[in-house]
Amino acid sequence: MQTQQTMDAHSDFLTVRKQLCDFEVAEEEKKGNVLRKCSAASTNLRTSGNKLYRSKDHDKRTHENILSLYSESIAFAPVDSEELALAYSNRSALLLHLHYPEKSLIDIVKALGITKSTYLRTKLLSRKAKCLELIKKSADREDNSSDELKIPKFTPSKQLPCVADCVKVDYNKQFGRHMVATRDIEPGEVIIAETGHVVFPSGEQMYLNCSNCLRLAWTGIPCDFCAFAIFCSETCKKEAWNAYHDIECCIIPYIFLKQKDKSLLSHMMITARIFITAVKREGLEHIMHTAEAIDNQDIHAQNVRTTEEFNCTKFKYLYNLSSHDQDIIRHYGHAQYIEEDYLLSVLYKCTSIFSTFQKINSDNKELYVKMFSDIKKIIIKLRNVVSINNFGYQIVGDKDSDFDYDVLSTNSMKGLLLAPCSSFISHSCYPNVSKIFMPKRKMVMMTVLPVKKGEQLYCCYGPSITENVQERQAYLLKNYYFTCECEACNNNWTLESFNTLPQISEVDNFYKFVQDFNKLKFTRICEDLIENWSIDMETIKEVAEVCKVLSKNLKKHSALLYSFYYSIFLTNAFILLYQEKRHIPYQC
Repeated sequence: MQTQQTMDAHSDFLTVRKQLCDFEVAEEEKKGNVLRKCSAASTNLRTSGNKLYRSKDHDKRTHENILSLYSESIAFAPVDSEELALAYSNRSALLLHLHYPEKSLIDIVKALGITKSTYLRTKLLSRKAKCLELIKKSADREDNSSDELKIPKFTPSKQLPCVADCVKVDYNKQFGRHMVATRDIEPGEVIIAETGHVVFPSGEQMYLNCSNCLRLAWTGIPCDFCAFAIFCSETCKKEAWNAYHDIECCIIPYIFLKQKDKSLLSHMMITARIFITAVKREGLEHIMHTAEAIDNQDIHAQNVRTTEEFNCTKFKYLYNLSSHDQDIIRHYGHAQYIEEDYLLSVLYKCTSIFSTFQKINSDNKELYVKMFSDIKKIIIKLRNVVSINNFGYQIVGDKDSDFDYDVLSTNSMKGLLLAPCSSFISHSCYPNVSKIFMPKRKMVMMTVLPVKKGEQLYCCYGPSITENVQERQAYLLKNYYFTCECEACNNNWTLESFNTLPQISEVDNFYKFVQDFNKLKFTRICEDLIENWSIDMETIKEVAEVCKVLSKNLKKHSALLYSFYYSIFLTNAFILLYQEKRHIPYQC
């Protein structure tokens, strides 16, 4: 039981935190670190964009930076201000410069609806006429960032609707919850097609991508109140407001002020979004009871092996994901709890999310302190869940015809996504499943190797065979708290391992292998170099057949060695065929 002294100290702490929040914001604004909509900040950002726009050499990165600066200027501009009209006008000029007259016209109309300047109206009307002329001539550059990308069909599981019925969730002490095949699975089958529960854009791309769905926001719409959210459409803006942003909007400036490391900002904001969404949907009292029940028993093994349908939007399924609480405490100590304290403090001070809590009689300090303590535990657990289970939402750029071992770069990271069902897939440095990121925060997983009935499915959490074993192990231990024992790590495989394969005649079932291999008819993969293979469905089918023959006739170790380059081809092919593409032009 809490002592009176402890309860008084906690109450005093909350009062001090309220005062300190206001003081910190005031001090930062004195330094020029603006946290709210501000005409001067909007003008400075727009001026920076104009400077880049007037530079001689433009490439994709330049265009991306200009678009980001103009959209950030729009986000910081006060509602219906002349600064907002100017920012829309400048972005419309960029979009026309990039040969997107239809998109340019959208911003022109917005600017015309705001500005009171005769000079600006004249410029906008002239640009509008040019856009209409180009549209009439069908001069709009093709935009490859489609919302409707088709994937192969699959039969969904009754219990896990976003998961194919050819896999199931299993449990053991080594892997915890993981997925295994319920039948033989061929390369190219969809295993999971899941819409992420929450996302948040990465720091560098916060004004390029929609805060709600991560779609590239060419004509991004700002939040009317805060300066830290851009949306791709009014639909996303409304959806975000109803789900979480009405609360998040009040605290996000404080979080930005406190979190200096922008790489960790997404983790904290996703945590906040999960908590806010859960409270709004299910109620604070309900999620507190749910959290207590989960914390008091180990239900990791059975909670997805009942007849109940798994619903990733329900708090209990999110809260019960793997969190490695004790590992994180051992690694970081209790220092990380400062951030959770701060999040709890600003939620209490700046929002009405704890309205039930705030109605408690202030004389009942014991209950008051206990509730704060319980809520803090929930936020800490959710933060750990996010750290362990998030996916980096990555996309393909423009050079999508090049074959590469690592198509995606750090610059392709749009943000973080939490997809609960997908997090049941374990890691391997040589995975049999490929991740594909699609529009509207959808993530799909497809097999790139044959998977036999009863075998486990694996995706790659980050490090792969392109890195040495020591680097892979260090990364996984630091970020996921386990030592990888996949086939590649156990055999010390790196890229060089696949350049000196054993002779075919030395492998098992040689004659059966030759017999089955000779039955295959190749028309698409005759070229010696995989880089020269066409990426189409016929080629994919031929490559998949080769992998099946290897898996059928060779022992697993040998089959994996010989299948490596085929699996790399399939990984790249599925990404290039199905994954969202962001086409920001290299040339003007």
